[in-house]
Amino acid sequence: FLLIVLGLVVLTGLPWYVGQIEPDCFTAITVLCSYLLTFHARRLGWARGALILIIGAFAASTHPSHILLVAGLVVVAGVFKILSIVHHNRPALAHANVTLPILTALIAVCLIVVSNYELTGKAFFNRTGSVFVFASLLQDGLVTRLLDDECPQAHYALCKYKDHLPPTAERWLWFPESPFNKLGRFKGTAAESQRIVMDIVRAYPGGLFLSTLDDTAHQLVTFRTGDQIEPQEWVLYPDLDRFIPRQMLSYMDARQQQGRIHFGIVNAIDLSVETLAQLGLIWMLAVSVRQRRWNVAILLGFLGVAIIGNAFICGALSNPHDRYQSRLVWMPVFALALLGADRLFSLRLKAESGT
Repeated sequence: FLLIVLGLVVLTGLPWYVGQIEPDCFTAITVLCSYLLTFHARRLGWARGALILIIGAFAASTHPSHILLVAGLVVVAGVFKILSIVHHNRPALAHANVTLPILTALIAVCLIVVSNYELTGKAFFNRTGSVFVFASLLQDGLVTRLLDDECPQAHYALCKYKDHLPPTAERWLWFPESPFNKLGRFKGTAAESQRIVMDIVRAYPGGLFLSTLDDTAHQLVTFRTGDQIEPQEWVLYPDLDRFIPRQMLSYMDARQQQGRIHFGIVNAIDLSVETLAQLGLIWMLAVSVRQRRWNVAILLGFLGVAIIGNAFICGALSNPHDRYQSRLVWMPVFALALLGADRLFSLRLKAESGT
């Protein structure tokens, strides 16, 4: 196990984003806990099962996308469980437990609502989801298309900026010259963002479907290490200088803020290993199904669905980012390493027993 962990640290982007002040280190934990609770609840027993449930609920609560990911995995597991019961085959799927993953998601939602209430005095799940979806649709060109078709009769506040919209979601959300700041940022744009998103759904369902597929496909192949590990004083400096002024000299002297962290060699390794591992996952999944090794096929299939689901949630509902997919692409490396170690261990046991 220690050798597998060492391999993940050296050969994948895992250690880089674990070191970031982001919830991404909990995404894979959410997936792995969901897998264990769905397919191995009986073997875990009540004590370990309860611990995995707690860990999974906390991990899922660290980001709203994790809740959507768990929900999607539960739906997929439920569908396959029903099919396995109807067709009286695939016993490993028939014994799948979808109650515990659902409970994980429910506890996570409660944690988010309680945390928001503690912070703001108001109970809510998420207030900014529509803003990020709007930014993604802006980058896809659908917002501009709607404004061109509907302004000025639609009376959007954004109509007067329709000829000066940033071309990307990043520039819309984070750059100082963006109309987003003039309209009140997240709080000021939330209601209109939701209205525009719904209008786009009604007006351009075909265009929305194609942009969703494109963003999901783009996110699937976007996982370079180093995203968000670059100078960020342009967005963070004002707040940090207000709250921790005595630390700013050290902050600005850091290698990250000086732009002295380079990822050429790192990505030469990470991209190669993670790409080969994803191809290996597909190949091993096909081999496992052909050989009827259902436990292996379920593990690999579950991780594959998680990777595709994460690409949809992050790529289509936000916008494609290397960081979003790199948080999960180490899992195929982990799974294949576990299968290889299990195979070696089985061969050694056979040799020692003389069979």
